[in-house]
Amino acid sequence: MDDLKINEIIDNLNHSPECRALLAPPSRRLIVKRNGHSITRQIPKPVVLIDTIEKTPFDFTNFRNWLAGQKTQTLKVGDYSIEGMEKLLVLERKSPIRP
Repeated sequence: MDDLKINEIIDNLNHSPECRALLAPPSRRLIVKRNGHSITRQIPKPVVLIDTIEKTPFDFTNFRNWLAGQKTQTLKVGDYSIEGMEKLLVLERKSPIRP
């Protein structure tokens, strides 16, 4: 199977109602527990950092229950990080090459 056919299958899957249902944003806040007790309120929601060079950034606005927001700024490494954790957490997003 050639790359064009694979990309077409992936595009069809990404736009299917079944796939969208699987990727629905969370309806509740992430629960964090320590020793069986919730410490969720003690932990601030993170802010996602998106590199300014990212051509088609992922939209995190549907994750308001888990994230405090998103900011676009120049990152030294990677496409995404968490504010205050830029040296510890870096995500590099890879997308299929389009003809």
